[in-house]
Amino acid sequence: MVATERFWTEISNQRLAFDLNRDVANWLESNRCTKETLEAFYSDWFAPTARKLQVHVVGQRSSSPNIPPTNGVTTPHAIAQFKALTTLPNGLQVLLIQCQSSDHSHVRGTSQPFDDDSQCDHSSSEKEDLMYARDSVQAAACLTVEVGSFADPPHLQGLAHYVEHMLFMGSAKYPDENAFESYLSLHGGYSNATTDCESTAFVFETNASGFEVALDMFAHFFVSPLLKKDAMDREFWGNQLSLRDSPAKDNVNVYEALRNFFRQYYTASHMKLVVCSPHDLDALEQWTARSFGAVPSSETAAPSYELHGSPFQALRSQLIKLIPLQDMHAMHMYFSLPPLVRLYKQKPAEYIRYLLSHECNQSLLSTLTDAGWATAIVAGISDTDGYESGSYGCQFEVQLTLTIDGLDHWDEIAAHVFAYLNMLNQCPDLPEWIFSEFKASSELAFRFPDEMDPLVACKELSRRMQARYAMPPQDWLQATVFQGAFQQHLVKDLLPSFSAHSVRVVLVSPSFDTEIDGGMTPWKTEPWFGTSFTCDFIDPGLVESWHQSHHSSHWPLPNPYIPTDIGYIATPATTTAAPFQVRPNLWVLPDLSYHTPRINACFNVALASVRRSLEAHACALLYCEVANDALRELKYLAQCADMDFDIGLQDGSDLEVVCYGYGQHLSAIVSQIFQTLARGDLDPTRFEAIRHVLVQNLHNKCRHPTDKSRYLRLLVLETTALFELKDICAAVEALTCDRLMSFVRDDMWVGVCFTGFFHGNIDDASADTIFRLAAHPLERLHPLCSPSSCTHRSEVWMPQALALPSSPLGRGILVRQPSAHVDEVNTSVEIYYQLGKRDVRSNVYANLIQCIMQEPLYSSLRSRDQLGYDLSCCVRHTHGVLGFSVSLVSSAYSASHLAMRVDAFLHGEFPAHLAGLDDDTFERHVAARKAAWTGSRLSLPR
Repeated sequence: MVATERFWTEISNQRLAFDLNRDVANWLESNRCTKETLEAFYSDWFAPTARKLQVHVVGQRSSSPNIPPTNGVTTPHAIAQFKALTTLPNGLQVLLIQCQSSDHSHVRGTSQPFDDDSQCDHSSSEKEDLMYARDSVQAAACLTVEVGSFADPPHLQGLAHYVEHMLFMGSAKYPDENAFESYLSLHGGYSNATTDCESTAFVFETNASGFEVALDMFAHFFVSPLLKKDAMDREFWGNQLSLRDSPAKDNVNVYEALRNFFRQYYTASHMKLVVCSPHDLDALEQWTARSFGAVPSSETAAPSYELHGSPFQALRSQLIKLIPLQDMHAMHMYFSLPPLVRLYKQKPAEYIRYLLSHECNQSLLSTLTDAGWATAIVAGISDTDGYESGSYGCQFEVQLTLTIDGLDHWDEIAAHVFAYLNMLNQCPDLPEWIFSEFKASSELAFRFPDEMDPLVACKELSRRMQARYAMPPQDWLQATVFQGAFQQHLVKDLLPSFSAHSVRVVLVSPSFDTEIDGGMTPWKTEPWFGTSFTCDFIDPGLVESWHQSHHSSHWPLPNPYIPTDIGYIATPATTTAAPFQVRPNLWVLPDLSYHTPRINACFNVALASVRRSLEAHACALLYCEVANDALRELKYLAQCADMDFDIGLQDGSDLEVVCYGYGQHLSAIVSQIFQTLARGDLDPTRFEAIRHVLVQNLHNKCRHPTDKSRYLRLLVLETTALFELKDICAAVEALTCDRLMSFVRDDMWVGVCFTGFFHGNIDDASADTIFRLAAHPLERLHPLCSPSSCTHRSEVWMPQALALPSSPLGRGILVRQPSAHVDEVNTSVEIYYQLGKRDVRSNVYANLIQCIMQEPLYSSLRSRDQLGYDLSCCVRHTHGVLGFSVSLVSSAYSASHLAMRVDAFLHGEFPAHLAGLDDDTFERHVAARKAAWTGSRLSLPR
């Protein structure tokens, strides 16, 4: 989807620069980038007097003073072959995958010798303001250890996560604390780790040329990690009470406990390793055996929790109330189920999820929305979240987004849920066609999958290899597919667990703050996050009424959008890598890389009327939500058929519709979307609920300091950001149903310009046919403008970035505001440098600076100075203007202190680091960036 988004952004904004990545690679071929020229570029654009913007969002409970605000799986198609090694001699089970490289060739052997002293990177960048093709990372590995937070000693909660953090901080063979991240930086790589309840996963990715050395460095974290005591003292990012203060009080040696935990659990027999690379399997097998063969072995079994059962079995018929930070009303119903991890072929809980969350007419959600009580429902089990699914059991959740009226009728809503469950319980034969649809759509998704980069594939496959799944190797790749004939007894066996006598209900609403002082049940404060809550038992009489509940419920009809005809259109040999024009307002790009039957269809309706006033903008926003509500059933059916679509307002005045799917039914879905948009129907009984949800979402848009920081930065930079969020919220709240429909009927569709772009398995004739189907309902309302006559699409109205003034005093523009919530403890600081209009040379240099800066930035400000855990630097593209940001979130320091430390790094430490790079290290940075740009492929699937 990345290439679709990139090209579509350029087409819809009329800035056509389709081949930027290729131009960058070509520029590097014909121009030598030297350290001296990069230093000169940095000196010019990052000088104290440069064009600079500082955004400070100050947490109102942080240590910063409250200053008044300023104004202003790798898939079957992508795998050449794979091979499972039963075990290495030490008991480590390994899966080797030879994947396709970006040029569809394979790599033999290694391209460089071991270099134990290599230096350079870390730090995750944010998504850029405009999406560009993702760098091609060709190799990855994941090692999963079958131990997690469930193994924490009672007196040292968080120890498993602490071990995970400490492991990447040097090994006996590679003792430099930053050696691994430095090496990954030189080879376009990245690393991460996560601790779950029953497992801990360690991952890294890199380009193919650096994979052998990176794999060896990675292996030695498990062979001989240093686990230094001084590093431990610097890695207290979690709960200091459980790992520092309480142990010190009780004379517990945390250092020894950490090392003992590693020795006990981090043994080869408890580990699963997946390696994915374009290198041939013989080379991968040799490297894996050499690097991981020394991982300590043990005869002890990994921890097992199968006999423990669900920890919530004793907590039946509970009612819990929570006060959230966000403006939202919700009800969560939790049911404890037996372990289901080994029933992956039938996935019986999915059958129940499908029926409870269906969005068809006369469904559970339809009944609740007609009553004005709910706006959305989500149900099911997350099989990747250890708190919801594991060897001990499962937590099935029914989550309902409520209106304020629905919150008052939560008990009646629960009665409707149990009425539907009672209908399932009493059904003698469950419909088999539902399972058949699951099977058909899952097989389709398996045959023509979304692109999964190697890191994601490795992590998912290593999870499936764990003992608690008891999954044979032949099922590792196809675990998501429904297999065999429908076994309805597996579904029926689960239904008794969905009992009114065992449910836990959690109500979430900020309105509960009025009950804190005057309620019957005492309110408590959760110790880790400070959440206010109450906990009580549900009235037995209410529980019994739920148990006996019966309402008129209906089975859904079969899904008409499940594809039955998957035809593939061969790509002409003359097709280019950039979109071509079929007509002035229609572009097409056939699939050149993946050869799947998927199609992405994008439509832009430029609305001249929307920029005329704040009210018009609010009307367009609200009407998008009205249309989404009217199309809710179509969207649900499309998603169940491995398709989807999105409708929203982009760049202030453009209605955008993006569809993803298969050719057989795409035209029908597109036609229904635009007929609904043009028809302008609105159920007055739904208006209040839809408007309320939109206002809630707008209020929540800047709840987190980093979200508010981004909003404020773009508010300064975007010349087309005509209206502030608070004014938009007020305008939406003031709208009436009659006023909205008057705007849609009389103003919205006047003088619109319609543009389309198709990417994927489609020819220009088919694209033109679907484009005409989409345009026809709008043309019946008002004549469409040609692209050349759309005056509101002129440069005056196009999204543009404001040129920042130079800053003679070195401060630049400062925007400082408090956090959205009074209890926010985090402060966000972003330092943004505007580098000028984007061109190939500047883009190369800015990305090289990011590549080189990441590791010393992380090492200095996070590891050494302990300023904050969330730290990043990134290149930004804001409507054709190049920028560079350093962002930091901290709960321990003021915004002023953070900004001064970033400035000191940018104007002192980093220039010195850049000047001190030897030629070989610099050239490796250049080579890594060049390989990434050259290897970037157009990404078609979602």
